[in-house]
Amino acid sequence: MQNNLFKTRIYKEGLKATKQREEVLHTLLNSSGHKSLPQIYAQVAKTNPKIGYTTVYRTLKLLTRLG
Repeated sequence: MQNNLFKTRIYKEGLKATKQREEVLHTLLNSSGHKSLPQIYAQVAKTNPKIGYTTVYRTLKLLTRLG
């Protein structure tokens, strides 16, 4: 899912495309293979150490729901 498509879908859900959500999406789009939640969190935390584990989890759940 590209960034513009992500923003369109998230706004339709009545949510905001936050910087943290965009960082999680960017990490997913730029990684290869399957990653576990802890692996994705570790990768995102390298660029934004203030991001929480729960934020990554909820964003992944949201992305799954959005397709």
